Amino acid sequence: KKMEELSTISSQGWRNFTQNKAICCCTSLTCLVFTGVWLTFLIYLGVYAYNNPDKDVWLGHMKVEGDKAVTMQLFPTKEALDAANGTSSVHMHERLVAWFSWGFYTFVLPFALIPVVICSFIMNPVVGFICQAVVSCACSCSIIAWFITGILWRWSTDGQFAVGTLVPSGKTEEEWMELTKADDSLYQVKSGNFMYYYYLLVLILNCSFCGCACMVACCFGCANIKFSSSSD
Repeated sequence: KKMEELSTISSQGWRNFTQNKAICCCTSLTCLVFTGVWLTFLIYLGVYAYNNPDKDVWLGHMKVEGDKAVTMQLFPTKEALDAANGTSSVHMHERLVAWFSWGFYTFVLPFALIPVVICSFIMNPVVGFICQAVVSCACSCSIIAWFITGILWRWSTDGQFAVGTLVPSGKTEEEWMELTKADDSLYQVKSGNFMYYYYLLVLILNCSFCGCACMVACCFGCANIKFSSSSD
């Protein structure tokens, strides 16, 4: 009986959802936008992972003469950094490329493993469920770790300096923008902008999905209320 009630509520909720053209169109449009954005994002991840438009660069910390302060500076090679007596060297370009590559494989591999999961289900349902759980858990953990790592690498002090958003003392924002956009600039501006807009889009899409989820929940909630009233 409970299964019949649940089926009735689900059918009524789906009917409410499909009959409300505004909610239906809004949800469908959100799903289409999400799919398009996701595919575009995946393509750009591959481009930035294997053909990154920014130049190879090392970041080093330099001591200021006659002062205890330390400044950051970018170098085209590790040898140039060592020759300038830089410390705390970080291969910033490789770090950002590693983040793009990590994300690309994290999003692509689950689709590549679908045949393996299907075959395991055919062989043995229990093994199939175990494989599905392992793949889902591994991908979820990888996405969370990748997402958090990107925030730390992009918005750390080193990251902000490398992508050109941290204006050093003694320079105006206009001078700094001209310097970062120069043809011979070593700043990872394009990679930094890509990461910035990615996290911004994630925020916007999450808010959109929350709104759609609330509207769908309202449809099914109304169906539940109507069903309860008719049962009484």
